[in-house]
Amino acid sequence: MKKRNILIILTLPLIALLFIGATNDIYYKINKSFDIFGEMFKEVSSQYVEEVDPEDLMKDAIDGMLGNLDPYTVYMDANESDEIDVLTNGVYNGLGLTLSVKDGMLTITEIMDGYPAQKSGLRIGDRIFKIDTTETLSLEPFEIRKFTNKPAGQQLDFWVIRDANPDTLNIKLTVEEINLKNVTFNDIIFDSVGYIKLERFTKNSAGEVIESLKRFKQSGKLKAIILDLRDNPGGLLESAVRITELFIPKNSIIVTTKTRKKTVDREYKSYNEPLEPDIPMAVLINNGSASASEILAGALQDLDRAIIVGEKSYGKGLVQSIFSLPYDGLIKITTSKYYTPSGRCIQKINYSKKKEEAHDTITFYTKNGRKVQELNGIMPDTNVVNKSQSPFVRQLIVNDVFFKFANTFTSRLKSLPENFEINNNVLRQFKEYLDEQKYYETTTLYLRIDEIMEKIDGYFNSSFDELILRRAQDDRRAQDDRRAQDDSKSDKLILRRAQDDRRAQDDSKSEKISDGIKGKLKKIQNDILNEEKRLFDKHKDEITKYLKIEILKRFRTQKEIIKISIDDDDYITTAANMLKSKAYRKTLALDIKEEKKN
Repeated sequence: MKKRNILIILTLPLIALLFIGATNDIYYKINKSFDIFGEMFKEVSSQYVEEVDPEDLMKDAIDGMLGNLDPYTVYMDANESDEIDVLTNGVYNGLGLTLSVKDGMLTITEIMDGYPAQKSGLRIGDRIFKIDTTETLSLEPFEIRKFTNKPAGQQLDFWVIRDANPDTLNIKLTVEEINLKNVTFNDIIFDSVGYIKLERFTKNSAGEVIESLKRFKQSGKLKAIILDLRDNPGGLLESAVRITELFIPKNSIIVTTKTRKKTVDREYKSYNEPLEPDIPMAVLINNGSASASEILAGALQDLDRAIIVGEKSYGKGLVQSIFSLPYDGLIKITTSKYYTPSGRCIQKINYSKKKEEAHDTITFYTKNGRKVQELNGIMPDTNVVNKSQSPFVRQLIVNDVFFKFANTFTSRLKSLPENFEINNNVLRQFKEYLDEQKYYETTTLYLRIDEIMEKIDGYFNSSFDELILRRAQDDRRAQDDRRAQDDSKSDKLILRRAQDDRRAQDDSKSEKISDGIKGKLKKIQNDILNEEKRLFDKHKDEITKYLKIEILKRFRTQKEIIKISIDDDDYITTAANMLKSKAYRKTLALDIKEEKKN
């Protein structure tokens, strides 16, 4: 059996946590539960009317037990547990690509620089139809690992669909050892700002950040630092602590973890002298920045060491410990919550109640006395919303329109000119593509008018059905009346006939009203469509920017794309401008701190 250490994913090692301070009552309940479960499992496995696989039965039982807890407490069998090695070491065997499901097919959305997927000629946008002899149409992205997690050197046949190609393309790939880069980009931007894009927190993250800082200092240009944690989902707690330690005074508290047993609560401090204690610094976050990212951002905010720029973070303040199980299995258990230096817990969801935490906002104070709130996530000091992203363009992005057009546009191209730009010809093709795909008829407002017209049809059709039913009932009554000789009944018949005629006139008017309303709604719908088309020309410059990047992704490296995007990135430009202005010191209350010292 492969030996593993207990790993920490935003956690601390808690050996035999269930038994620390356990009472006799708890021991009794555990033993009783084991006895009941064991007997029940044995009887179901052996006596059920149809044969059941005991391993499947056990997996279902585990899923049911953990299903009432938070989504981070999970069981991993021997196959799935390899993911922990990837998280810890940042190394795995594979091809260097990322997949997601688009239009029902596994589609390549990212290709890593220098690895088999890139070297073989695969492109972003390619759809995986078959691997070796297995069709992949019904597979989820994570299931590809059973094909690619092979010994280095093993060859795979990929059959992919690429737009405008009449047949599938057969591409051969050789499995390699993939070393995940935590820092995917670092460079001096705007002449003097060291920019670091940190994608994840593995055991190598701190080392890569240190190398970036050393390279910046050697350039002789470094005057400020931007650490980009946007869409960084987290990783190892120790990695977040080690990186934070590079920028803050020795012996500063970075994060505190608290469990249900106070005896195992723990403070994480900086035990080394900082590498960059004073240089102006900004941290970028968004709602995809979680756990370890929030520890780092929260500590630097509470210690007034960096300005936080962007959007509110995700809000994951739970800590998981990983324990080994028999037969190479693992269980990842939420064992504690973490708190920033000021005392804030940023956890958003209260999984014990399956809803968001419902408590009043609590105010805390940073090192320099600034107010910060406990608001289920890290709130930035400066909010940035993509000012250059209009609602029209945002919908194009959400609906993958740039992505799909780039697939079509580049499908027949073997390369792009070095100085490729979006010209009027490309914009014309994009506009024609939107018309061909009837994109404007799929917008939310356009479809909402369709829904209203359908409801109108339903309403008046039901009225017409009721009219037919009434007429049938009246005909039966009329037959009864004709058989009767009573003059008074004849008078009533005449009266009912008059009433029916009026109802028929009303129903006829209703149908005309229906057509009139629908006609007006159709005109509004056409006005909406024409207005959407006019928005294309209004936001032509913005469309050009996003279209260029999406097309370039099919031919340029990840680093080249990041470098091209920096000048148009509102988060980066906002942070860079603040670092160079008086707003930086004012935001962190640095001048007030100096006054108190004097």
